[in-house]
Amino acid sequence: MTVKDCGGHKGCECERDRIYRKCCAALLAFILLVLFVVLIVWLVLRPHKPRFYLQDLSVLCLNVTPPTSTYLFTTMQATVAAKNVNDRVGVYYDQVDVYAQYKDVAITVPTRLPVEYQGHDDQSVWSPYLQSMDSVQLPLVLAVALAQDETAGYVLIDIRVDGWIRWKVGSWISGHYHLRVNCPALLTVNEGKGSYGANTGGGNGYFRFQQAAGCAVDIYILITLLVTLGVLALILYFVFRPHTIAATVDSASLSTFTLSPTSSLAYNLTLAMTLRNPNKRVGLYYDDVEALAFFRTQRFGYDPLDSFYQGRQESTQLKPEFHGQQQLQAGDLVNAADFAKQQASGYFAINVGLNAELRVKVFWGLKVKGPKAKITCNLLVPAPGATTTFQPNNDCKQPKKKMGSASRAVSCLCCPCKCIACGLFSCLCSILISLLVTVGILILILYFIFRPQMIAATVDSASLANFDLSTNSALAYNLTVAMTVHNPNKRVGLYYDNVESLAFFDSQRFGYDPLDSFYQDTQASTKLTPAFNGNQVLQGDVTAANFRQQKTAGKFDVEVKLNAKLRVKVWSFKVPGPKAKISCPISIPAPGATNGGTFQPTDCKVWF
Repeated sequence: MTVKDCGGHKGCECERDRIYRKCCAALLAFILLVLFVVLIVWLVLRPHKPRFYLQDLSVLCLNVTPPTSTYLFTTMQATVAAKNVNDRVGVYYDQVDVYAQYKDVAITVPTRLPVEYQGHDDQSVWSPYLQSMDSVQLPLVLAVALAQDETAGYVLIDIRVDGWIRWKVGSWISGHYHLRVNCPALLTVNEGKGSYGANTGGGNGYFRFQQAAGCAVDIYILITLLVTLGVLALILYFVFRPHTIAATVDSASLSTFTLSPTSSLAYNLTLAMTLRNPNKRVGLYYDDVEALAFFRTQRFGYDPLDSFYQGRQESTQLKPEFHGQQQLQAGDLVNAADFAKQQASGYFAINVGLNAELRVKVFWGLKVKGPKAKITCNLLVPAPGATTTFQPNNDCKQPKKKMGSASRAVSCLCCPCKCIACGLFSCLCSILISLLVTVGILILILYFIFRPQMIAATVDSASLANFDLSTNSALAYNLTVAMTVHNPNKRVGLYYDNVESLAFFDSQRFGYDPLDSFYQDTQASTKLTPAFNGNQVLQGDVTAANFRQQKTAGKFDVEVKLNAKLRVKVWSFKVPGPKAKISCPISIPAPGATNGGTFQPTDCKVWF
């Protein structure tokens, strides 16, 4: 037996070392490529989180009188400015609420900001009113601390902005991401002199906001997700090389196409069109296929087609048919003179559309939901009885959306070797692969052990003792709701903290009721009875019109929401969980109405 020479490294198996070095070099090259792509995406987009500023805070009332009472009465107006500092990224503000906190305890109900889009380098300013709903009961310790701060002459209030935003890059719009903003506001009491023991305050100039201040914005996860999605999309693109489907109209004929003096269109149109999937690694399922025909932007024909599958680089011929009568709206585009002009030319300009929900098949059997295909073909179809002929038309357009979803794993097998030169790379490779495999297996094991499931919620009953809108748009309400929240998990308990219930009518909040925190054991159910009672001013004539219409119908459409911060209990461990949001759209019989029927139990939507 001969011993291989390793250039001075005695006892080293050269072939194995060469494989180790190539494997680890490939992994290192892949990591460097991913980092390079991340760097390119970052340099192109230069993503930044929005900047928030608290410009002003006017306190109209802030009243607490411990120890005789721990109820807080407050009304204030905050002026918050937000600026999108991105040059290539837009921001949609959806479901954003503003409220005030004192020592991490909410002292006002959330005020919903209007939905808004911020373009590149745009700035928005909001001035919502923040107030407690009738009153807020503070813990005795906080009530005493607030009174002491007021006596000392300085009160620190936090203005919170909490909600969901979406990001827009080009024509792509992301999903919803959580936005958390904290704006500290230092108020001077009586010009810093304090109340000298008089623990009540308010009025013009009693509380003064010191100076405009910046806010802390927390959406770091969003930037990471954007970069990760960009890298993943780039990898998938190079793996699958996706192409948009191609469509061609081979033939089209009109046996009937007449317009009556009353603009009623009688038609009989037959088409033959070909769809081709040019992708080499992607198959396509076409579901909910429908063909539409338009004349002068007005639809006159509809033909549902059968679903079908299209393999890689395959073509499918479709033959939609449209026949019947359709009343068109007469105007500048549809009129007898224009119709006669097209008929005299021997051609009618007709637009044919084809819509379908796509499912993408990758690898051997993996099917994922794809985009919605919309194909539009601009045709010149020979008029009935004309001597003109139809020319095959390739002028069919469809959205250029990338299709396909897959992942490619890069792995290398490394173990200790005697060669010091390659031992370092082998060790690093072993540690990295071991961590990835260990974390993946651990997540899989935990999933099969705990089988986590979404909590379920149901509104069992709801009644309105009072629900009346005055002439000045003030809504007087008395709503009682009984709902059940169920934890279906067999091995996971849940703690519900900071529980709050809200009531909305026509997307405007009118009721707020904080609930006690509670614990829910495995497969346990909890009954909650939020009650809303008071008065609230509603905005807009449309809301008043909807109120009158629903009152005549005998029932009101109300949305009840439940928000809570979850903590998860696994065995004896308690870990922070997500924020649960429960939405329950319910229909409640109007007070005293006989035509509204009875209340029906309603399931709620839950998301985190």
